[in-house]
Amino acid sequence: MTVALDVLGGFLGAGKTATINRLLSSAPVPIGVIVNDFGAVNVDEALIAQAGGDVVGLTNGCVCCAVGDDLGGAIGRLRQAAPAVTRIVVEASGVGDPRRIAQIARLERDLAHGLVIVAVNVRDLAGQLADPYLADTVQRQLARADRCLLTHADVVPAARLRQAVALLERLGIGPERMFLAGEEDQACFAPASGASGRFSAEAVTGDAPHADLFWRRHWPQARRVTRAALEAWLGGLPEQILRIKGIVSVADHDHPVLVQRAGAAQTLAEAPGTQPCGLVAIGRPPLPDLTWPDTTGFDVAIPTGEPVR
Repeated sequence: MTVALDVLGGFLGAGKTATINRLLSSAPVPIGVIVNDFGAVNVDEALIAQAGGDVVGLTNGCVCCAVGDDLGGAIGRLRQAAPAVTRIVVEASGVGDPRRIAQIARLERDLAHGLVIVAVNVRDLAGQLADPYLADTVQRQLARADRCLLTHADVVPAARLRQAVALLERLGIGPERMFLAGEEDQACFAPASGASGRFSAEAVTGDAPHADLFWRRHWPQARRVTRAALEAWLGGLPEQILRIKGIVSVADHDHPVLVQRAGAAQTLAEAPGTQPCGLVAIGRPPLPDLTWPDTTGFDVAIPTGEPVR
C-alpha cells in the first residue's frame, strides 16, 4: 500500500507539535507521526502520543543530517502499525532543513511524496530575519517550503500579521502558499494537484552545518522545585538561550509541569504522561555555564553545552 508522506518544518517555537496535534484530532484516516526532538527530553513525542498518533521519536540527532537509516526504520515501523496508516507526517527539528528530510524520504519505496510545509511564527518572524545569527537558518527553511503555515496569528495585532505576510512576499512566497494555522490546516496539508508543489529533486548544497550554529544543554532534575523558583530561574536566562523544553517536578503541584519557552514567550502547563524530569535548552554557542541556586533543583550535566548534531 502506498503511503503519503509530508514534512513539517519551522524554526524553534513555531508551533509544529500543536499543528500535528490538530491534524491528529481531525484526521479522517490514521496518521503516523515521526518526531525529531532535540536533546534527551523528548517532549514533542509525549504531546503527540497524548493525541493518539503512532509516534516514533528520534532523539539521536536531526533526521535531516544524521539519521537517514533511522528515518527509514521509523517509516517502516509506522507502516507496520495497526491500524495501518495511510499518511505519515515527519516533524523536523527546529534548526533542521525539512527539504533534506524530503530528499532522504525519496529513497523509500512505496511512498507518495507529499509537501514540505514550514510553520512560521508571525510574532517572531521579523526579529528572526533581522538577527544575523538566525536569519540564514530561517530563510533556508522558508526558501524550500512548498507552503507556509502562519502560526500565533491569533495572539498578535493585525499589523504584526500584515508585516509577516509582507516579509514572506519579499522572500518570494506568494499569498497562494500561505495558510492560517487552525483555520486552514486541512487546506495547507491537502495534496497538491499535479507535479507542482511536490518534493523537488534539486540538490541542496552550500548549507551551513547547524552543529556550528546551535548548541544544546540538558539538565536532569535532582529534586523538586517550587513554581515561583522555576519561573524566576526561567526569567533570568540569558538571551542566547533560544528555546527550552522539558518536564519539571514542582513541589506545590500534584502533577509535573511541562515547560515551553521560545524567546521571551513561555508557558507552564500540566505535563502529559510520565517522563523523566529535566530541561533541554538550545541556543547560540557556547552556552553559558550558569550558576544554579540550590532552590532550582537542577544538576548541571554539561558545563557549556554541546553542538546540535
